[in-house]
Amino acid sequence: MSALTSLAFYLPQFHEIPENDEWWGKGFTEWENLRAARKWSESHVIRRPIQPLGEYSLIDAATLEQQWALASKFEIDGFAVWDYWFGGGRQLLEKPIELVLRHRLNFKYCLAWANHSWMDKSRNLLLCEQQYLGHNDYELYFNRLCQHFETDNYIKIDDRPVFIIFNPYEIPDFERFTDQWRAMAERRGFPGIYLVADRLWDDDSRIGLVDKYSNSFRFMSRRNKLFINYAKEYFSAQFAIEFGPRNFDFRRLEKDVIPRNITTNKFVPTAITGWDTTPRHGRRGVVFENLDPAAFRRQLDAAAAHFEIAGGSEHVLFLKSWNEWAEGNILEPDSVFGSQFLETFKEFRTCWTAGQG
Repeated sequence: MSALTSLAFYLPQFHEIPENDEWWGKGFTEWENLRAARKWSESHVIRRPIQPLGEYSLIDAATLEQQWALASKFEIDGFAVWDYWFGGGRQLLEKPIELVLRHRLNFKYCLAWANHSWMDKSRNLLLCEQQYLGHNDYELYFNRLCQHFETDNYIKIDDRPVFIIFNPYEIPDFERFTDQWRAMAERRGFPGIYLVADRLWDDDSRIGLVDKYSNSFRFMSRRNKLFINYAKEYFSAQFAIEFGPRNFDFRRLEKDVIPRNITTNKFVPTAITGWDTTPRHGRRGVVFENLDPAAFRRQLDAAAAHFEIAGGSEHVLFLKSWNEWAEGNILEPDSVFGSQFLETFKEFRTCWTAGQG
């Protein structure tokens, strides 16, 4: 029997922090962007939160446990919580996961290092720079995370804590980083650390430095653009005019999400639950049309087909995402699809388990 670990990417943004107050205004959270979101065409629909979760604050312990209760009910194995460590001890949006740790909340998770700078793209302004400060800083970061690794709620594969790296190609001494973290994990009594690197192409030499790799944005490399999207991009670049969001038919992108020609078990498929960045980026946003629960199920089935071809005793599946409301990729119940994405995943998981029996 092959084991499957499904991880839903989780945004810990939905609470107030002083930095966002300074950059975006007092009391800002992503809910502000979602509330202000507008339709850009007659067919454009904004997905909004409904009960049982609705809008929430992620520094409320009851909310965190309610989210996990809902995810586990639909057989998701855990959250991959984005972690923002900028180097030199600077971190942002850490309060929710610290709340989980401090109160030992019922919340199954691993951490995913979102190692990128924060920008205000509308003003081309650097808000918080991502830095790579070498051995001592990597040790500081590991020691900060190790308190999570050592808990029962932290997701492990083969007794190794799972850690995801968003931008491995930006880490200038990536091999040294991975060697150091493996050694530190072993000194802490683990048989190592289970590293998953995102945004790697299939011929990247860095794949040999990690346990698994993915490329959750590979479908964005081609986009199979319609002429109208080329025109919008051209005139926007030439004349600084924005004509509104760029729209893509997901049916033309679907084959790029989980390619059929990848046969290695090191590859982690990513199933996408939607894409609409207009709440965050307005007229600069990107919208995928025809990405509904049926399209989600086709992605899950493609992932299962990959697992069968690749073989192996354990597999990892990314779900993008649990609560990226301002980017339109959501598993939480919403005003358009209700709980259909969750129900679709549970149906898939039931079929997967039956097929492994």
